[in-house]
Amino acid sequence: MSEAVPVLVAMVVEGAHDVEAAEVLGALCRDDERASWIVNALTDELAAPTAETAVRLRLTQALIELPVAAAGEALRRLTRDSDPAVARLASVFA
Repeated sequence: MSEAVPVLVAMVVEGAHDVEAAEVLGALCRDDERASWIVNALTDELAAPTAETAVRLRLTQALIELPVAAAGEALRRLTRDSDPAVARLASVFA
């Protein structure tokens, strides 16, 4: 299943069935090691200098689908994001 993670993250980035992809990523987080890898993959995309607001919002929503134990710290960091839309969304769930 780990080979699916990059494809699912790309689906979130591209907006192609991003909700479904985020839900599957959330389901894959039952394993702590895999959860850490998924959070890192999503936060790496968030840090990409070319990530537009819409992409960053989808990535934040994907983090929201993950267990709090896995994504809580990333969401708390996003509450201070320079993009107000991303910060607001993260603050609702952090």
